[in-house]
Amino acid sequence: MRLRNFLTLLVITLLLASFGIAQDEKKKKENVLGEVDVTAKSANADPIYKELRNLSDDSNAFSGPYARVNNLVVKKDAAIFTFRSGEIYFLKESEGKRNGAVFIGDGELSIVPPVKSEKDSLEYFTSSRELKERFSQIVMFFTDKTFEEVKNSAQVEMSTNGPQAGKARDAYRGKESLLKTPRFRYNMSTRILMDTYAPDRAGFFWGFIDGKKYSNLLFKLDPLGAGQVAPEQVSLTNYDRNNYGLWLGFHLAEEYKKGTGNSNADRSVYDITHHNIDVTLRGLRMIASDEITMKLRTKGQRVLPFNLFRHMRVKRVLDENGEDVSFIQEDKNKDSSFAVILPKAYPIGQPFKLIVEYDGVESLVDAGTNVFFLRSRANWYPNGIGSKFLDRASFDIKFRYPKQLTLVGVGELVETSIGEDGNAYDHWSTKGVEMATAGFNLGDFKKEILKDKVTGYELSVYNSKELPGNVKNWIARIENYEARRARYGLSATTYNVGSLNTSARAKTVLDDALNSVRIYDKYFGKLPHKRIAMTEQPFFGFGQAWATLVYMPYTAFFDRTHRREFLGSAGGANNDFWSEVGPHEVAHQWWGHAVGWTSYRDQWMSEGFSEFSAGVYIQHIHRKDPERFIKYWDDQRLQIVQGNRGTKQVPAYKVGPITQGNRLSSTKAPGGRRVMYPKGAFVLHMLRMMMIDPKARGLDKDKRFRAMMTDFIKTHYNQDVSTEDFKRAVEKHITPQMDLYQNGRMDWFFNQWVYG
Repeated sequence: MRLRNFLTLLVITLLLASFGIAQDEKKKKENVLGEVDVTAKSANADPIYKELRNLSDDSNAFSGPYARVNNLVVKKDAAIFTFRSGEIYFLKESEGKRNGAVFIGDGELSIVPPVKSEKDSLEYFTSSRELKERFSQIVMFFTDKTFEEVKNSAQVEMSTNGPQAGKARDAYRGKESLLKTPRFRYNMSTRILMDTYAPDRAGFFWGFIDGKKYSNLLFKLDPLGAGQVAPEQVSLTNYDRNNYGLWLGFHLAEEYKKGTGNSNADRSVYDITHHNIDVTLRGLRMIASDEITMKLRTKGQRVLPFNLFRHMRVKRVLDENGEDVSFIQEDKNKDSSFAVILPKAYPIGQPFKLIVEYDGVESLVDAGTNVFFLRSRANWYPNGIGSKFLDRASFDIKFRYPKQLTLVGVGELVETSIGEDGNAYDHWSTKGVEMATAGFNLGDFKKEILKDKVTGYELSVYNSKELPGNVKNWIARIENYEARRARYGLSATTYNVGSLNTSARAKTVLDDALNSVRIYDKYFGKLPHKRIAMTEQPFFGFGQAWATLVYMPYTAFFDRTHRREFLGSAGGANNDFWSEVGPHEVAHQWWGHAVGWTSYRDQWMSEGFSEFSAGVYIQHIHRKDPERFIKYWDDQRLQIVQGNRGTKQVPAYKVGPITQGNRLSSTKAPGGRRVMYPKGAFVLHMLRMMMIDPKARGLDKDKRFRAMMTDFIKTHYNQDVSTEDFKRAVEKHITPQMDLYQNGRMDWFFNQWVYG
């Protein structure tokens, strides 16, 4: 007799919680033993950076110039700040410039979004298509001409040592502290330093607005891209924990006029072309060196920010001549983002190298029984920062790790050996092919390899020899519970949990991958790489895919009987997710890696197209059971049109268009995934249905659709693409039935289903 579902779920919840606590305890112990402190003389030592970092420490930091205002109007693109009455206090100078200010008084912020989709977004959050918000205080950070604009206005009277200088300083320091908290973890001094060392660039402006109705608004204008909405340069966020939402994101007005206000803009200040990484894995400690080949994309750029996991502590940065290079990396629990300060700016496009030596203990986590997972999958090495899906580069990675374990990397294994120290040595290489990111999986794995003569791919599956630690704990508790029942003469309530293992479906996972690549090859074309590894990860309910490397949840390796024992039917044991997660993640080899996305507005193609691909897989694999295919699409439809507790009962389609991506997730309705995945899939499904040839048979029915998709991949191979790029591909292959207005354009479809 099986354990009742509610008891099973209760036990799982408790065990997962205890597993998390155990991991926290392990981390704390490991931190004490292996914590790496920044010791290089060049760390946080740049004199201008140090000055910027400490400006507000001076008790008289705001006792210099201040402005008494009378209906002062300051325009920041579409945002109009009207300072009706009050005072603006300016932070003391650094390098002859003032980069901070605080307004105290009465004012109003007015924003009329420049495009319809952003007016719709604002209306969703505020019930109005334009914003008018009264405020009593604004804390400002800037490198633009804000000080000069205020100082030279006829609507102000300048003076010094104002009566509220102390209050202004407290407000400013409060926002400086806020930026260092987990809510932001943003090093404002680094951002100011970037413009200080590149004075020809137009500056940025941030305003923390204490409004009458909304007291936690943040307005950003940044020519390098406004954070999460990059490459768009203007954003407005309500950062209130209980009312969070990224309300607005749009380009500068001048870009809309020039026709350049789109996702194809790349505002990255540099481009990484190659990573040569040497890494030693010692317990949970990672000791690494990354020789980065790169080139600048903007003139005069000396400060280079990188995306590096905050627990990876940089020890040293060298140039290609072995000379120390100054860098920034603050406390890992604060604004710890890593940046390099070049001694001089290189010419645009000229390749140069940096060697980053770093060390850390919280990137790898031990899930028990020699199974590990990589927490920092996209930034365990210094990755690029920009609006696109990471920074495509080629990789050579040399790993040293305990020989009793197996490591699975990206690209190809070009060399492997056992060193004199008894550690395994592997060299993985992409052989000059660029990837968006590189990762690895590590554990005591069983391996099975299949070489498919049909596609030419080598497929493999790696599953753990033992169960994850939390599952073992669950079994032990169930067995103890059974033993206690037996002592009282009660009958058993569970069935066969002792035989639970992750080998049951390993062959099925491999077969699913084989069938997936055979189908996707026909629909989307060949991949640049010839291998895909399906690897078990100690995560309960999600998968992830890097190029050539797929991470699968361990529960996908349970057979249906064992999954029911572990989860209970109410916990999703009978959910189709377990048979669809593999085909979805394999599809990311095409959608997300063979082609990526240019901005958050285009990520829907990666997730939506992969979800669509899983539907094609189901249609072909279950061709004798068409109801299975119909059910798949009906489930997708219900995710779009029905709300649930997770979306606060708001149907996903009402939140916004798929081109708003993760902005669709807010405290009002966290519906981003339920739009990007199923609606993105339906967009491609509808196009496929319009292109089907009803007179043809078999795969020939999809001949036109397959031609379009393979052409799209071939045209944009190893590139990041925008929604407009895909629209052009559809219009290139438009059929007479699709050309409703006989103009060769698909505006009618994209305006309704993609942008609408």
